[in-house]
Amino acid sequence: MRLNKIRKDNGLEPVSARASAYCYARNRLPLDLLTNLIDLTIAIAETRAEPSWRWHDRDVYLVDGFMVRAPDTDANQLAYPQSTSQEPGLGYPIIRALTLTSLATKVVAHFEYGPMDGKGNGELGLFRKTFEFLKENQIIVGDSHFDSYYDMAVLSERNIDCVFGINGTREDPFADQDVHQTSEVLKTLRKPPHDSSRISRDAWLKLPESIRIRIIVFQVQGRSDRKVLVTTLLDQEKYPTQDIADLYGLRWEAELDIRCIKTVMDMVELRCQTPEGLQRELAVNVLAYNLIAILLCDTAEAIEVHPRQISFSHARDTFIHFGAERMTASDME
Repeated sequence: MRLNKIRKDNGLEPVSARASAYCYARNRLPLDLLTNLIDLTIAIAETRAEPSWRWHDRDVYLVDGFMVRAPDTDANQLAYPQSTSQEPGLGYPIIRALTLTSLATKVVAHFEYGPMDGKGNGELGLFRKTFEFLKENQIIVGDSHFDSYYDMAVLSERNIDCVFGINGTREDPFADQDVHQTSEVLKTLRKPPHDSSRISRDAWLKLPESIRIRIIVFQVQGRSDRKVLVTTLLDQEKYPTQDIADLYGLRWEAELDIRCIKTVMDMVELRCQTPEGLQRELAVNVLAYNLIAILLCDTAEAIEVHPRQISFSHARDTFIHFGAERMTASDME
């Protein structure tokens, strides 16, 4: 509306309200360009991170997955089929996505997506696609879906640690104990038998015969239930039990990050009619999210707080309103 008012004041025809020109322009955007811009925002955010925002002088990344719906076109259904639990023609194409967000800066450090069903398309499959981008000395925090011998073993060999909720299939050493305070045990896990539905034989053969983990139980503050988690952070002196319990408590921030991506950035339901368009739409949304996260970092540094203490939605609104009101030198001539 503001643009059309400026054009009218200058005797020009108003811009069409139809979205077709925008769609054509978006389809011409090279996906590599968007990916490079996202990588640039990640690098910028790393330079903005204050040492006090890190955990025990280490970078922590929160992993979690979610799903978004795409328009019901033949092309989208072919690339991202509807749930197999639904009758054909009664469901929308569904995209499963997974994010690694920085606990320190809130930026999406890595983003993977694919069809909802099929081998390798679960949360663990998408998580493993991020391994090549992870760096030594990082820590990954996730829920019980990510508690896997394979993942902990592979990441530990690269000096990347994990803190996960305990999987329901793993033996809980505190199951028969009435625990009312934080406690832990060290345990040796043996390599499980090969399962071809989960891992290739070559990958299984490369796994170590055993790994050491800590299993920690703690009472959730203000609640009657307790949490049990597993971690490869074995140094009990350097990483006290309560510190790890507190770190796992921050896993909830991943849910808040995803809510920002889906709800605040309006990505609950995508709009593009083709898989290629959906790729660009997802990339643009992640890019916009990261730009706002960088704004949070800059603001947090200025007022000496943590970026996660600032409202993401308010930052987005401020950014939009500032952009709408900003005037260039040519506007004032």
